Amino acid sequence: MMANGMQSIDGHSQIYKLPISDTSETSFPARKSHPNPKKPSWAKGSNARFNFTVHAYVTPDLEAAADMEMKRISEEHAKGHVKDTHVHKDGCCGSEGKNSREDKLKERASVIESMIDQLKGAAPAKQSTQPAPSDAPSTKSASKQRPLRKKIGSSMDTNAPGVPYFELRIGLGFSVPMLEKCIKTMVPGDRARFLCMPEECDGYAQLEGLLRQEQENRQLIARGLPPVRTSGCCANGALTNPSALATQRDLLILSGAPLELEIDFIDVLEPGGFMKEVWEMNAVEKYEEAPRRRTEGTELHRRGDYEGACEKYARALMLLESLSLSPAVTDMQRQMTKDREALDREVKRRVGERKRFERAGRTVPDEFSIEAVDAYVKETESRLKGEDFGSNQGIDPKFVVESMHAVRLNYAACKLKLGEFSTAIIQCTEVLKHDPGSVKALYRRAQAYRKIGRDLDLAQADLNTLKDQLLKRGVDEMKPEFVELKKEEKELDVKLREARAKEKKMFSNMFA
Repeated sequence: MMANGMQSIDGHSQIYKLPISDTSETSFPARKSHPNPKKPSWAKGSNARFNFTVHAYVTPDLEAAADMEMKRISEEHAKGHVKDTHVHKDGCCGSEGKNSREDKLKERASVIESMIDQLKGAAPAKQSTQPAPSDAPSTKSASKQRPLRKKIGSSMDTNAPGVPYFELRIGLGFSVPMLEKCIKTMVPGDRARFLCMPEECDGYAQLEGLLRQEQENRQLIARGLPPVRTSGCCANGALTNPSALATQRDLLILSGAPLELEIDFIDVLEPGGFMKEVWEMNAVEKYEEAPRRRTEGTELHRRGDYEGACEKYARALMLLESLSLSPAVTDMQRQMTKDREALDREVKRRVGERKRFERAGRTVPDEFSIEAVDAYVKETESRLKGEDFGSNQGIDPKFVVESMHAVRLNYAACKLKLGEFSTAIIQCTEVLKHDPGSVKALYRRAQAYRKIGRDLDLAQADLNTLKDQLLKRGVDEMKPEFVELKKEEKELDVKLREARAKEKKMFSNMFA
């Protein structure tokens, strides 16, 4: 038991709980009571949905240390050769080593007493907004001062659009154990605060940095810019990215700082009661779900619900992309490539033997005759096409790749309807990397280029390639494919004339 009667949540961990009975005490918006607030079974793989807010109790020495690290990193950026030189040791990344834990807890005794008073309703110290002064006191004296309560993050600030809660899969080794420990002391509808000692805060700095980066990347993608990739295992690693300096600075103070965790527990879904994320699915689950999502998307597309169709296609594409990189597909693709190469080698050998016998004026054995070689090729190709994938969990790699290309093309068609031309170009380009003669990919990419109006020469190149493909395949000019091509050529021609007229006028004004 700690001061003021607060008890450890399980009798031995350094996490202390304080239920919230008055909604005015919480930072979360008001909501209806949970209809069935019973204790969950917490089956492995359950999906807990909740929001949380985190405050750190920061002493001046921690602020000063963070400022020193920021200064070092800024200087490295200025030199142009910043790299993650962070060395892990006791107290690193929001955690503490076993050897130093007892000493540090004793040293922070007065700090913790003050912190509990704040947590239980005493007037909190003013929020820290300014960096520590240059003459900040030493660690020993600072640790005896009343800490400042500083907000670090809230899931409500970083949740993805349309997802008003944070999701946690129970029992799957989440990288921030304190969240799972805390949530498992609650029932749906509960709101509570927890005081977490530094040794219980492993992984939080990394999680908060990741959530912020994902939020920034969503904004970048929405503006048509590439997402930012960070490296490193903690806040120090995230700061190797210059754009992260401003947004990640406060994560540096978390090393050695106790955290106050406020949780609004919404509900929990048992395994099977929610849609799994791609990362937690096995290959067979992905293989079985992807065609269903594709079919649902196609039906919505047919009904004119392009946004709904995009959601289904996006899900199918995530499943198929992940599946295409799994051993179940890559290993089988390698084997199929080896089988094809073996077939080619055997055909070359037999043809070579036949020619050798013919040059020598000798009778060609039946196995090397033209008819026998043709029969061998047909038989082998038939066997490869009808290969039993039972040993590969029933997963057909060719089906995965073909489905992925089909979904990309359908997704691109919907994005064209929604006016999201850049996304359509990206999807069509991915298809053309693997199938340069794809008629639909060439046509839809040309449309997207024309509608953007910036790369009309690329649209013209795609239409020229498309025309060559149709002629090579012997497509009649009265067929729908040629009719659509001619229509698109006319619309592009109008755009090209307008662009040339605009360019001519601009140059005439320049030299007038």
